[in-house]
Amino acid sequence: MNRWLILFLNFLFSAKVASTQLDPFIWTAEKEGKTSYILGTAHTGISLKEIPCSDAVSKKIQNSDLLLLETKTKNDFEKLSEEEKQKLFIGSVKEQEEIMSKLSQKTQDTIKERKIIMTHIIKDMFSHHYESAGNEAWAELSLESQNFLTNHGADKEESYANLIYFINCIAYYKAYYSLPSLDKQVKQMALSHFVKIESMDHNKKINEDFSSKTSSNKPRMLVSRSDVEGAIKEIESLTGLYQQIFLNTARLYQLYDANAFLFNHNLDETILLKNRNELWLKNFLKTHEKYENIFITASLKHFIGEHNMLDMLKGEGFSVERMTCSNTEPF
Repeated sequence: MNRWLILFLNFLFSAKVASTQLDPFIWTAEKEGKTSYILGTAHTGISLKEIPCSDAVSKKIQNSDLLLLETKTKNDFEKLSEEEKQKLFIGSVKEQEEIMSKLSQKTQDTIKERKIIMTHIIKDMFSHHYESAGNEAWAELSLESQNFLTNHGADKEESYANLIYFINCIAYYKAYYSLPSLDKQVKQMALSHFVKIESMDHNKKINEDFSSKTSSNKPRMLVSRSDVEGAIKEIESLTGLYQQIFLNTARLYQLYDANAFLFNHNLDETILLKNRNELWLKNFLKTHEKYENIFITASLKHFIGEHNMLDMLKGEGFSVERMTCSNTEPF
């Protein structure tokens, strides 16, 4: 197994088990006689039916006036089949181009922005910052590696280090689409009950925040041609590692309280949590003025720890409470 792949294992986390009643990660935020519901999710690896009080949570989604998601996908994207959606991220260049041609320019721009964000996140996940060493010529790669990279749309001018990140993005998407997604199920339920959906994120702002990072305190690791080719050969193993991360997260989500998610990781909390939560708060406050019943769905990480959105809501005068399965009245 290659050294970069071994280092990636550092991202697999362990957490202390907390003894608690099994309740959904859902909170009420009440102000001015209006009650909104906030669901913290494990993005993938778990289905809506598997969470505590799933029927009650589903009814709240169905009866909402507005669903706020991290990122809203356009209507023309939602009309694509699941297979077509997957091909947009892990298909061949030809497949991606064919499906992109069915979408509006705005939707295409959104997909491109999200791909850039995912590359930034992948870079941030690793404990080391990769840098290239020696000859970085595309021609030095084996024909098999060139074909793999070309088939997936890699830029021939990219450094070996960036090609490593590119390969990791492919593995991440393959793992993501191989497992059930709680986020997608919430969105589909809202769509089927004609609930309006809006986005809290601003893709351009997130990319600008990542691009503004001028340096990294992470230790450097030099990568070479052999590392790129090793990553390609290990693509299935790498996909399995990402699957395991998703499943570990889902397991903790199902069994323990929110404190189990307060583990050490390498992700940039300022960009991915603090800045986004501040933006989301502004967007929520605007929609709170217009809608009676809002349901918010986002990663649980946004509602725990430092800079969490729940504390921000309290600072705006909202009464925030964790709901329990035994407390049936709000349901």
